[in-house]
Amino acid sequence: MNYEYLQNLKSNHLAIQLLNADNFAMITGFFHYVFKSTAGQALRESEVLSRLDDYLYTLNEGYEEPKFPKTAKSYLDDFTHQNSSYLRKYYGYESDEPIYELTPDIEKLLTWLNGLQKQEFVATESKLKIIMTLLKELAFETNLSDEQRIQSLEAEKKAIDKKIKAIENRQDLRFDERKIKEQFMQIQKNSSELLSDFREIEH
Repeated sequence: MNYEYLQNLKSNHLAIQLLNADNFAMITGFFHYVFKSTAGQALRESEVLSRLDDYLYTLNEGYEEPKFPKTAKSYLDDFTHQNSSYLRKYYGYESDEPIYELTPDIEKLLTWLNGLQKQEFVATESKLKIIMTLLKELAFETNLSDEQRIQSLEAEKKAIDKKIKAIENRQDLRFDERKIKEQFMQIQKNSSELLSDFREIEH
């Protein structure tokens, strides 16, 4: 990651261009509202324009001179301009209406920005378990002898039998509220990153 690479990144990467844009907060907030918080991955132009029009009205409300004076269609055209292709525009099967979705770079930017927010529950334990599971799997598949592999499987079997017996004895082994929220946050984070990876492959 040398000077030339970083200079090129600053000049050409869409995510950095958006970070430096004058309307960064408006654009990024809209993308999160439409494509993230409402779980819309690919939306028709009419729906995007309707939501953008409402969004701009809310932002301009209370100002004598609107902060964002252009029409929703004009801003949407800006989002798909050749030099700032924040959204991918394409046509669906047998449809004359354009469809819009986030480009991989902007998808990653939203994921990164979301990660900057202070979270009520930090999924440290979940991350540690993922690392330990991967290390254990790597050792099992590469370094252990057949005898050690059998011993490892026997230990897992004993642990499962112990859980079964605990359930039969009516012990509650289910997650508490904190653990449920922690796991759910980790699932959301991993799902978002995976979706971004898939879109980058397709793009």
